[in-house]
Amino acid sequence: MLFQLRGLLKIELQQKLAKTPLGKVLSEELNVKDFVVEASASLYTKLEKQVINEKPSIREFWLGAKRLLQTIDIKASSSVSAIVIKKQGDFPAFWHKDNSFIETIEELYKRVKTKQNLI
Repeated sequence: MLFQLRGLLKIELQQKLAKTPLGKVLSEELNVKDFVVEASASLYTKLEKQVINEKPSIREFWLGAKRLLQTIDIKASSSVSAIVIKKQGDFPAFWHKDNSFIETIEELYKRVKTKQNLI
């Protein structure tokens, strides 16, 4: 329906899809008129039991078997910091302070990236 609202008919869509590898498979399935509807006993996947040979220690249970990295390496810094915030504007409806909301959030982002004291 969305494609039709934009002026692309179902037949045209199928023809354009048929030109791509994935589209070929999809268009073939759309043209199949005989299909069998199978009743399902449940809408959920069946649970499978897993046998655990060794019980983890309490420490291993809560902390995990492997240690997590203490630092996060940032490969490439984003060119625009706080871009999601900037889309909403500098003084959103919930911000009742005189200072800039965007500058405050950019400072917070910078401190989180460098693990500086947030308080």
